[in-house]
Amino acid sequence: MPTQNDHLTPADRLEKGNPPISPSSSPPLSPKVKTKRCTLITSASLAIMASIIVASFVSSEKETPPDSTRELNSIDDKLADDFTESSVDHMDEISYGVKNAGTTENLVGKQFSGDEFSNENKFELVLQGELQLVSLRYIPESFSYSSDDTYYGVEVEFCKLDYNLHNEDPSEAPTMLHLYELSDHCAENSYKFDLSSLAATARDYDSQSGSTTHSMKPSGFMFGEGRSGSTVISNAITVAHPQSTRVVVENPAISYLLNACNDLRIKHAISDCNPLAQKLALLDIMYLVGRTNDSFEANMYIKLSPEDNEYMAVLLDSFPDAKWTFTYRNPDVVLSKNLQKYRDSICRKAKVAPSNAAMEHAQMIGADDFTALTMAEACSAHMVAMRNIAMKESKSRSTGRLIDYDSELKTGTLLIDEILPNVFGIDTADMVTRSRVSDQIGKKSGRTGGNGIWRGYDPDEDESNISMEVKHANNKFFGNRRYL
Repeated sequence: MPTQNDHLTPADRLEKGNPPISPSSSPPLSPKVKTKRCTLITSASLAIMASIIVASFVSSEKETPPDSTRELNSIDDKLADDFTESSVDHMDEISYGVKNAGTTENLVGKQFSGDEFSNENKFELVLQGELQLVSLRYIPESFSYSSDDTYYGVEVEFCKLDYNLHNEDPSEAPTMLHLYELSDHCAENSYKFDLSSLAATARDYDSQSGSTTHSMKPSGFMFGEGRSGSTVISNAITVAHPQSTRVVVENPAISYLLNACNDLRIKHAISDCNPLAQKLALLDIMYLVGRTNDSFEANMYIKLSPEDNEYMAVLLDSFPDAKWTFTYRNPDVVLSKNLQKYRDSICRKAKVAPSNAAMEHAQMIGADDFTALTMAEACSAHMVAMRNIAMKESKSRSTGRLIDYDSELKTGTLLIDEILPNVFGIDTADMVTRSRVSDQIGKKSGRTGGNGIWRGYDPDEDESNISMEVKHANNKFFGNRRYL
């Protein structure tokens, strides 16, 4: 039986700061949430400073926190600026607690609300469906071929997500990151467990007679190019039948697992990564993501991050009954949007950690040295490669559909009358349901969160504003194949 795992305390988080999104951390924090915490951190810092002054009269010895984590990241600083990318850590936990601090610990603790589960068994809370999976971490040997097609050393992180915030208005919390930030418990607390042990125990727990928990298999997946309308679809599904539906949007744990072998190979020169072991871990992750203690919840839909499109076949092979969409639009508009500052994480990853598919496409047109490509060119190559994957899956499966944003999503009518009912099997005949969906898709949303009513015009979509850099990059990699 797995033992209860370490609790990340507020002091841990203060000392660690806010690391970039990675398999070793919680999702990153937005500027709004960072500002909200600034007062807490400042007050805590003053308390620590005061205690240090007092302590200096008692002892001059300084204690250095033991750094038992080995970072394997080696990304060029210029490319990594403002870029959220994955890292791989050993799983030894760093102890950052302030020892022998006496009153300091109490002063720091007063700056934060207490953990509502401080006196409860965290493992049991997960089994009972009270906590949700939000992230994971793995070690370099987690998916080694030497482990006979299984995995080990994968650690998952849980906290209490408030899915009601997403169901009430998904435009205000369109991704897991936003939901994580808005969920009070997750803001200051999380718990870590071994994935393999937890998944096995959870399956046994759910299969018991009279169990109040169950796991939902994915009913559908939403893939798409960045800023091409997949969020519009996920938001619409969320509000159509909120009591019976859970929509999981860009869960970092899923993304980290899908990208694990590629990240190990490209970023860390580790080729010992068995796809079969990786897939086994993926199935365990999906099982845990789908768990609920709400008897009304019956359908789970998952929206993937744009960088996860390369793994469409892996997901669709694993869940062959799931319906799916892939959204796309004018590639000049997509590339232009994804190169903008604070929006360019997809393109930065395409440049720094290119997918096999992107590199293969580049080689096909004579661009053998991927490192010589500009960020715009690397991103364009990535977009073409992902479209090719989507077209291949569309031709080989009858469960999905390619969706053109400009002709099928922009007005919203086809989404309600065609895409939701005929692709995903979601009933939209009821006028109340139609009204909820219509109101939701009329709101402007996206990866940065909702910010008002959609007015029907976005200057970023004006082709006269498209830079020559974007046009040249897409001419090089798309040629005349601008639309599917």
